[in-house]
Amino acid sequence: MTRSLRKACRACTAAKRRCIVQLPQCTRCRTRQIDCVYDLEPLMGGTSRATTSGSSTNLLSRPIADDEGDLSVSAKFLLYVSSLHMDPKRVALECYRNPTTQYPVVWRVPISVDFPTVEYLARKLVDMADSVALSQSAPYVHPQRKPRPRPALLGPDFNVESRMTTYSDITQCTRLSDLLCALHDSREPLSEILQAFQILLGHIMRLLFSGDQSRPRHKEKLLGYTRRLAVRLVKDAPRMMPSNLSRWEAWILAESLRRAVLMSCLIQGVYNGWTRGYCYHELFIQALPFNVRPGMWTAGSEGEWEALLDIGNDKLGSGYHGATDLVSFHEFASSFARAPFDPGADTFQRLLLMAHHGKAPVDRVLGMS
Repeated sequence: MTRSLRKACRACTAAKRRCIVQLPQCTRCRTRQIDCVYDLEPLMGGTSRATTSGSSTNLLSRPIADDEGDLSVSAKFLLYVSSLHMDPKRVALECYRNPTTQYPVVWRVPISVDFPTVEYLARKLVDMADSVALSQSAPYVHPQRKPRPRPALLGPDFNVESRMTTYSDITQCTRLSDLLCALHDSREPLSEILQAFQILLGHIMRLLFSGDQSRPRHKEKLLGYTRRLAVRLVKDAPRMMPSNLSRWEAWILAESLRRAVLMSCLIQGVYNGWTRGYCYHELFIQALPFNVRPGMWTAGSEGEWEALLDIGNDKLGSGYHGATDLVSFHEFASSFARAPFDPGADTFQRLLLMAHHGKAPVDRVLGMS
């Protein structure tokens, strides 16, 4: 069963109504004067009626802003978001306000970055881009399902293996953006779209992190097209999954897709930190699910994978996640802060932990990488 974060409150979900996420209550709950509780965290204001849920003692059960739009107490919310990190020096910088209600909008909160971590991750991403070009290998690419050196959807003229280019950044961005748009509109099989996306992520990493730390508009647009395709894949992939795959093959395809989407978010976060000095906490990213069970991704054969699957719900890996469970990125990162676990040979998990908690805190727990 997928365990991910709900982006709508319980009341709107039960009523099958659109939920506009705000603090202390969503628009619908505020108008109707009913309890507004989220599964992400209980985002309840002072006017909400008392709830019997044990989560009502959370920091967010207090008012975040009054009816005049006073955000003086929103620091509690920002402090809470910062507390999700193991590095106490990383703090929430500000919270955006809805122009109509003047309440903080929760969909994203900027967090100050740890620059040594950002520089380390930027170098790792460039190395990863080289690995994708040379051998189609990367922590988000499964060894059993490497993309072809020249995915069909990228066309015959796209030089996948080249690590150098004579084209300008603008020309490269335009070409990559056009390819991302074509993938977004493509009706080709999911595996073909994924292969092309995996290769393009390598080229995007090299383009973003091999130059200076400026933020030209064409690179911002490129990130926008990358996110647009990622959102489409999250939305449409379940109905695009082929039905003729074995359990292991279907799992590899689905997990490869989940990790490619998370990888696109990691690239965006590192780029924001590298050029702006902060990155965003977004509900979309916090809710993205993937499989965190050590050994599942790195299993070398179907028999080895099946053996891990047969373990069932034994408490292995992170301490409480079952073999087939998916967990949200929020659960993954916060569980490491509560009870650190070793992801083993799964480099992708370690990169995500470093991006969230900082390199130094993760190295202190797991040893130097």
